[in-house]
Order: sequence, then C-alpha cells, then structure tokens
Amino acid sequence: MKEKPYYPGVPKKNYDDWIKLLEDQTFKCKLICLSGIINKKVNKSNITWQKQTLEVQNINSEMNHCLKGIANLFLDPNCIPLDISIMKANNWDKEENLYEHFLPVEKFLKNLEREVDPNLKDVLTFETEIQNKFTETFQKYLAKLFSFMIFYLPVDDKIVKALDFLNLTQPLPILKENILYFNETFSIIPLEKVSDLLEEVNLLDSHEKVWMRSVCKESALHLWNLIEGTSVFSTGEAKYPLLSRIFRIAHSLPTSSACIEQSFSSLKLIKNNLRNQMNEKALESLILIQQEFRNGDITISDEMIQSYEEEKQSLRVRKSRSSLTQKVSEEMAPQENNKDEDRQNVYQETQQDLRNIENEHNLHEPQTLIQREEMKEQGDEEEKESEEKEEEKVENNTSKEVKKKVKLIKNNNSENKPKTEVDVTKKDIGQKRSHERLSRLEEEPTEPTVDLKKLKQTKKNQSKSKKEEEKKINISCQKN
Repeated sequence: MKEKPYYPGVPKKNYDDWIKLLEDQTFKCKLICLSGIINKKVNKSNITWQKQTLEVQNINSEMNHCLKGIANLFLDPNCIPLDISIMKANNWDKEENLYEHFLPVEKFLKNLEREVDPNLKDVLTFETEIQNKFTETFQKYLAKLFSFMIFYLPVDDKIVKALDFLNLTQPLPILKENILYFNETFSIIPLEKVSDLLEEVNLLDSHEKVWMRSVCKESALHLWNLIEGTSVFSTGEAKYPLLSRIFRIAHSLPTSSACIEQSFSSLKLIKNNLRNQMNEKALESLILIQQEFRNGDITISDEMIQSYEEEKQSLRVRKSRSSLTQKVSEEMAPQENNKDEDRQNVYQETQQDLRNIENEHNLHEPQTLIQREEMKEQGDEEEKESEEKEEEKVENNTSKEVKKKVKLIKNNNSENKPKTEVDVTKKDIGQKRSHERLSRLEEEPTEPTVDLKKLKQTKKNQSKSKKEEEKKINISCQKN
C-alpha cells in the first residue's frame, strides 16, 4: 500500500477531495494560467509603476503597454486601437461589450502557451469540451480584469497625455498644444509671455532637437538638462528660460504614492528600538541612501571617505569641548553657590534699608486731615490706658497700707483680753507670724504715693509739646 502524500494546510475532512483536485491535470493547468497572468501581465506593470526611476512622461506609454498586453491575449488584434482611451470612450470598460471580439479557442490557447507559460501546451491535448470550458472561464476572467483596469487607470486624463511633450517625439503642432494646455492648467507662465514660449519651441524644433535626443539616450531628464545648459554665445544668458521652467514643474509631479509609502515602511527598519534616539538629520540621510541605492550597489568614493573623516574630527572636537565645559562647571559650582548666598544676604540688607528709609520718610511727610484725626484718637486712647494703669497701682498701694493698719488693731485688741495658757501659745505663734510678715513688707520696696492731678497735668503738657513739634515739621515741609 502506498502512503498518501501529505499536503500541509489541507483539512482532514476534505483530504481526499483536495488530493483528487491537485492530481487533476485540468486543475493544474488552471493554476499555471492564473499565476502566469498575474505575474507576467499585472505584477510586472505594477512593479514598473512603483519604481522611483519611472519618469512622468512614461506613465501613458506604460499604461498602454500593460493594457494592450492583456487585450492581445483574448481579443482580436484588428479591433484593438492604438490609443487605449478610445476603448473607454466606446464603453469597453463593460464585460458584455467585449464578448463579441473574443478570439477563437485554438488562437487563445496558443497565445497562452506563447506569452503566459509553455506548460499550457497540455491544454491542447484535452477534449474539446474541456478546452471550451477552459477558454470560456479564462476569457471572461481576462475581460473582467481588462474592464477594471480601464475603469481605474487614468487612461483618458488630458494632463497625462499632455506630459508626452517631455519626450519631444511628437510633431510640432501637437507639441505646442500639449505645452500650452499644461501651462494653462498650472498657470506657470503669464499670457503676456506665451508668444515668447512658442518662439522657444520653434527654435528648439528647428535647430537643436535632433542632436540633443541622440545624446540623451532616451532619458528626458538628461535631455532637458542639456536644454537648460544651452546659452547664447554672445551674452551668456539662458537660451530656453521659459521651457526649462515648465520642465522643472512637470518633473516635480509624483508618478505615484508608492515611494512615499515605501519610505514610511522602511523607516521602521531604520529607526528601530536600538536606534530610537537618532537625530532627524541622520535619519533623513539614511532614508535617502536607502531610496537611492535600493536596486544597485553602493560605490564609496574618496571624497565620501574624506568628508566622513572630517565629520569624525569635528565630532571629537565637540566632545572635548563639552567635557571641558563640564569640568569647569563642576569647579565653579561651589563658588557660584557662595555667590548666591552673598547675593541673598545683600538683597535682604538692601530691603531692610529701604524699609527704614520709608519709615523715616513717612515721619517727616505732611499728613492728611484724616491721618491727623486718627493719630489724635490713638493718643487719647493711650492716655486713658496709662491713667487706668496708674490708678490701679495707687489702689494696690493703699489697700496694702489699710491691711497693715487692720492687723495692728487686731493685735492690740488681742493683748487687752485675759490670757490663758492656750492664748499665750497662740499669742506667741501670732507674734512670730506678724514679725515675719512685717519683715517681708519692710524688705519689699514700697512705691511712693502719687498725686493724680499732677500726673494729668504733666501728660497734657507733653501732648501739647508733641503737637507743636508736629506743626513746626509740617510748616517746614510745606516751605521746602
């Protein structure tokens, strides 16, 4: 018993059905035909459109080449026009309109064998019914693919057609029409100078177009660089200034957005987690190198090596300067801290001096009526408080003297009473205590008695003297 071959990805339930399909010859031919059409006809043109070397004037020719290559597989070549945009005008972007122009079975299969894959010659050995089904399925598939491509591609765009003037292969009237249309759409040159532009086109077509095209080797960029470089022998001025201006704007148009998308995808590879602190300038230069040398080898010249060494030396100088500045800053740090402390102390002293000067100035300044009234009220309140304190002191002194007299009277009354043994003991103890109290009182300084009337008069005299001094100060300030 032969073991069944193992095909990865095939489910176990439908394993036998899948093996039968893979071993079927017609199914193999279908897979070969489908992969050949996609790789050789569709992906090939897609790669050319995504290349950065694609020039703007070649977009129309690449579209015609791709669509004609697909149309020649299943359509009659007599019905295919030179300009593909005519097919879109005739509603060939619909599948039903293409069925009438299909090739017969034998011619279609031979075209597949020649242009798609030589292994498709096995289809010619199949039965007629199988051949008819094969041709019917793939002709419909190609018709659908062709209609989608005509619908989505800018086949009938006037600007894309007008860009053919960059090749300088068109006759003179068509060349003039395309240049004028491009100028009108983008408004590059004003209407006043259109006549000068047409004179430059006539001069280029009559004299220098042939030898320039022979030198440029089918490169429009090289061709227009030669046109910009030509100058008048006598004056040295540019010979075609207006045409070169149009050329620059035309070649600045992007052919597709593929290069931008590719640059963003390559940016993830360049700026990864290990190089997340890369400078913008270095990142930009690396992306330019990656885009420029994507398909070719990098040739490092002597000038590049020399510039690299110069940059290296400049980096070393910068690093040495940065290290010196760090050392100096570390040495100067304690001195700067001391300077900061001194500055703070000086600042505080100056602030205090300013406050003292302001206070002195406020004393000598002439006061307003409201301020004078407030000062009077404050003085009156202070006088009242001082009088109350002095009265309290006098009362305290008088109360002490009264208490002494009362004690003396009590002692005298106690001496006149008949004395018992207990009274004698009490008397002795009382005398001792009274002597102790008297000694304490004698030791305490007794304040002299003060007359209240004399105090009031002295205070009034002091307040009058202060008011007179204030009046004199105010008069002197007003005179100054």
